[in-house]
Amino acid sequence: MINDWDLEKMYELVSMTDIKTMFKHRNLPVNKEITQETFLKFLQSSVGVKKALSEITLKEKVSLFLMGRDKDVSYFSNIYESDHYGTFTNQYKDTYRLVIQNLVRKGILIAFEENYGKSKLERIHFDFPSEFKKFLPAPFDNIKESDKQPQIEDSLLRKKIGRIIKNPTQAKNSVYIKDGKLEFCGNLFDVERFNKWRKEELERFILKENKKSKNYRVNKKFWEDLDITKIFLNAVAKLKKSQFIFAKSIKVFLQVIFGENNAIDLWAILDQAAALGYLGKIKDGENYYQYKDSVSIAYESENIAIEEFLIFENNTFRLLMDKVPYAALEDLASFCLFSSEKKNILIDIDYRVLVKRYDGIKDKKIFQWFGKYSLELKKRIKEIENKKDKILLHNNLLFAKVNNFTIKALLTKNCRNGGNILFLEDDYIAFPKDEVNNIEKIVKKAGFAVKEINL
Repeated sequence: MINDWDLEKMYELVSMTDIKTMFKHRNLPVNKEITQETFLKFLQSSVGVKKALSEITLKEKVSLFLMGRDKDVSYFSNIYESDHYGTFTNQYKDTYRLVIQNLVRKGILIAFEENYGKSKLERIHFDFPSEFKKFLPAPFDNIKESDKQPQIEDSLLRKKIGRIIKNPTQAKNSVYIKDGKLEFCGNLFDVERFNKWRKEELERFILKENKKSKNYRVNKKFWEDLDITKIFLNAVAKLKKSQFIFAKSIKVFLQVIFGENNAIDLWAILDQAAALGYLGKIKDGENYYQYKDSVSIAYESENIAIEEFLIFENNTFRLLMDKVPYAALEDLASFCLFSSEKKNILIDIDYRVLVKRYDGIKDKKIFQWFGKYSLELKKRIKEIENKKDKILLHNNLLFAKVNNFTIKALLTKNCRNGGNILFLEDDYIAFPKDEVNNIEKIVKKAGFAVKEINL
């Protein structure tokens, strides 16, 4: 909800003429006497917000879209002319007049006076209520309407997962196979880490494009906490299903952020976003784009045939890295062993982790698909199901007491990466005999000694 305290301070700051103008733009009832209670009640409602937002300029919409926490009047110098010299009041008095006229008096912005600031103008802050943000349209012009389905062209992502690095020590931000496991950034491949990498890639590209501009403008006061990738993609995601943008559409959006005089290659940014799997593209004379996140595709619920990216032939499973959905690759990394052979990626069930992860993967469509072809998997599943909820005595288990936090952390990481370790009460762990060498290496590498006790 909009803060009552801010609205009460706003009621004291603005004139009755301002208030009546706000009500008029928001299609709210204008009475001869508007009390503070009436003012709070109506300004907190969403009545007329969409109409009021339709009356402001594109630059003003972009500015509101970018606006985070409350700002002082200097924030709006990115869309309104202001003097560059003199006191704060001298620099921004004209900007303040335009903010009041174009945004506050339309009932869009909340204005209130804070208790800090040297001058009165410095003490006045503005806020765009989060309740109103959902009514902001996509902040672009030159929008194209089309009923065509956009094509995904995520070439950079496909190149990233298709180029399996041979040496893991040189594989920063790369995909590689280590001990049969598919890893990315030092951990099992997963969509979250992959998303983080590509988001940073797009951000670096946009900032690099801007820095190439002759008139590069660094304004830390405005943009030090600006998440440019997130904001840009959120803006594109506001497009309707039939709407597309092209290079000219994003010109004003980037001008508001980086200044009027920049030399940013607009096509390059859209192409990069598409190559990173954020945008789909149609071609109609020019390239047009729409938000289409290829990484977020839920393959299990979108009727994507597993046979399109996973081939069984000659008793071998071959994975097509140029076709596999990223979410499916994450699932496969969690229970499969990988190998590369003559540019082919081959996979099979990792039976070491099957028992441990069986309950979490047994209902996945892609796991069940393996069961159609693998006699060994059918046999193992039958064994697991038969032994479920029964007490088993193992003659190949070893136990160890681990009360050092560092070693626990290292063993926990090893467990996530496919190690067979069971954590028990009172700092004990259990593991199969064939895991002992691996655990000894971890402990010794951390600088500790291994003490054996024969019972």
